[in-house]
Amino acid sequence: MQTKTGEKVKIIFSFFTLFFCLHIHYLYDKLKKEKTAKIENKVDENTKSNSNTNLNDFEDKFHNNDLSSLFSVKIVNGKLTMRHNRLSDVQLTEIDKDKFTGTVTFSVEVSFQRNKKSEITGLYITNFGATNVKYIKINITTTNRILLYLNLISL
Repeated sequence: MQTKTGEKVKIIFSFFTLFFCLHIHYLYDKLKKEKTAKIENKVDENTKSNSNTNLNDFEDKFHNNDLSSLFSVKIVNGKLTMRHNRLSDVQLTEIDKDKFTGTVTFSVEVSFQRNKKSEITGLYITNFGATNVKYIKINITTTNRILLYLNLISL
């Protein structure tokens, strides 16, 4: 049974979530053209036809605990694509080694992180409102799937 304090926390959290969403939409409208133009210029300048890139290396699931957010990176129709349950798919274009760009409703840059063995261990997402938000590669086992699901629905 929920306590009154728990209900107040949920209401406050909902208010801040709504405020955050409205703020994001405001910033999106204000900065969309400027940031999109910068990233498009960067893609034009830096796009490489790198046949050595193995897109299979990037396929996996990546989680950010603070945001309770999960991205899935897969190859769809020969293109690296990021999927998220609350966003549209993002088709990624390589602009440098381990660095990609794409557009959701705004431009994003995705930089993959490797360990000393050259294995992908995480990724960083940058857009107009956030810089280098870290997502860690996760090994989805049945137990982890259940825990992740419970964590995501408990909000």
